Amino acid sequence: MERTTIYLDDVVKQYLLELSAEESKKKKKRVGMAEMIRAALISYLKEKGKPVDDLESVKERMLSTKGKLSEDFEGRVKKVKKEFDKWKIESV
Repeated sequence: MERTTIYLDDVVKQYLLELSAEESKKKKKRVGMAEMIRAALISYLKEKGKPVDDLESVKERMLSTKGKLSEDFEGRVKKVKKEFDKWKIESV
């Protein structure tokens, strides 16, 4: 994620603060304006047909690998390790 600055009208900012407070009360945990804006932008982009991953799907995709690397990558790592093991390192 990248940090971005947006400029909001005072009226829009006030409405966002009110909505944020309402959502926080409903969910019984803090919901910030940034989270609400992010969710609205993702919803808008999906509506326009732009493929956007939300935070939950990214987390799910990251966790679905269960810490395993692809076999191809593991094979290359083993090959490099074998090459390093052949090197004779002498202290000077």
